Amino acid sequence: MANSHALVIQTANEGKIKTKQNEVNNAVVEYQLLFNQFAQTQILQLQSFMRQYSGYQSDNTIMQNSMSTELKYTTTASKEQLINNLQKTASHLGMQVLVRTAERQINIRFIKLTSKSLPYKQW
Repeated sequence: MANSHALVIQTANEGKIKTKQNEVNNAVVEYQLLFNQFAQTQILQLQSFMRQYSGYQSDNTIMQNSMSTELKYTTTASKEQLINNLQKTASHLGMQVLVRTAERQINIRFIKLTSKSLPYKQW
């Protein structure tokens, strides 16, 4: 009987540990996204997709000029998930990009349009 009681306590404690891990994994994180060499329409395309990403909380334009756009992007997704989503979205839209990261800053540099680039009306 004592062994079955110990098993119940151990199982309950494991559940608490998993719940705590999930809470940590679902923490809201703020990233600084820097888009370089993108046209304004391309930024709008990317933003429309970014708002659909799993874990999306909010995004705000911090700075914008002819050469770059800086966004504050908050999400519960990991940095790896966010980078993967950005790369897949750019590829889907026919953009070749270079992504670099440092801490909570993600730099996305536009390289060129690929042959499968979607016309503005298709997104």
